Amino acid sequence: MENVIYVTGNILSESGYHVAKEWFALAGKEYKNEAIQIIEGDLVLTNNSHTIPYCMYAAAGDVACTYGNIAWLGDAELLLHRYQSNIVKLKQLAELSVPEDLIEDHLKCLNAGVFAEFESFMIELLSTLILSDKSRYEGFITRKNIDKDGNILNKVYKSIHHILGHKLKDLKEEFDALQIKLPDTSVIGRYIEYRHDVIHRSGKKVMGNHLKTLAFTKEKLFELIEDFDAYVMAVIKEVRRD
Repeated sequence: MENVIYVTGNILSESGYHVAKEWFALAGKEYKNEAIQIIEGDLVLTNNSHTIPYCMYAAAGDVACTYGNIAWLGDAELLLHRYQSNIVKLKQLAELSVPEDLIEDHLKCLNAGVFAEFESFMIELLSTLILSDKSRYEGFITRKNIDKDGNILNKVYKSIHHILGHKLKDLKEEFDALQIKLPDTSVIGRYIEYRHDVIHRSGKKVMGNHLKTLAFTKEKLFELIEDFDAYVMAVIKEVRRD
């Protein structure tokens, strides 16, 4: 049990959005004994409150929300499950019967969806690994030279989400800083230009002095999914070693 903040009363979220590693109600003395900070009475969270993301907030009483929100950090396995569930939905959409003149547009949108799910997974994974660990959180603040005045968590979160999930070199540098070695990107790297054609050129590729419309097929979509699924599982394997 690490980085526990113990509240002798209740935790009440009256306004704002508050993130912590975990929120725990009816916490016994064992939490108090392990606490790095003890807050007497109720902890009332408002727009002006700043929580510490890598800490567990444990209340002797209840944890409740009125007009505010609380959230706890997931883990790599939860993010993997979400990614896989969303990919299954894309596959199901690919099997739908659509008018013949809409088939390629339908598949183009599904290709874009695969890229979106992968990039979202990678950035949310990076965010979770940083926010849930004290040394990584503080290390990120130092590396990015983040101003420590005001709401530090908001600044850290915004900085993480400025990192683009398709910039594979940037991703590698960020994970290297966490001492997590990303797998070889040669397979998914060949899709980067294709991604640009799908998303930024609406499915067209530069050919000399003109644009050529790409051909989208279900087989190509499933090949794309297979390659990204393999990479995601390789990433998860590295994270599990951490």
